[in-house]
Amino acid sequence: MDQEVHIIYKVEADANSEGDVEIYTTPRGWDLQTQKINVAFDPNVDYDLEISIFDGIRQVAPTEGVFTGKAMAFNTSREVIFQEGSSVIVHYKNTNATTKRYAIIEILGKLVSK
Repeated sequence: MDQEVHIIYKVEADANSEGDVEIYTTPRGWDLQTQKINVAFDPNVDYDLEISIFDGIRQVAPTEGVFTGKAMAFNTSREVIFQEGSSVIVHYKNTNATTKRYAIIEILGKLVSK
């Protein structure tokens, strides 16, 4: 039987920083199948924060480029399969030299038994 998965992660990117954060690991015996990937930017971000989602080294959202914005959200219907044991990784880059920036990542999906 499939199990619903709802992942929420708040990105807090220090000024002039870049990094990767593992926000979910697919459990043993299951694959994660995403249905929606949403990224929302704080009103003060002013296009300074760039976000992308990876499965290992493979970029899965957006398929090219990065999510960026100001007081807006990207709501995508993205079906991506994360195999058993793989990780959902958020890559962020804050290009603002003085101010911490924020975004919210929301991933809806289901665990599918192998």
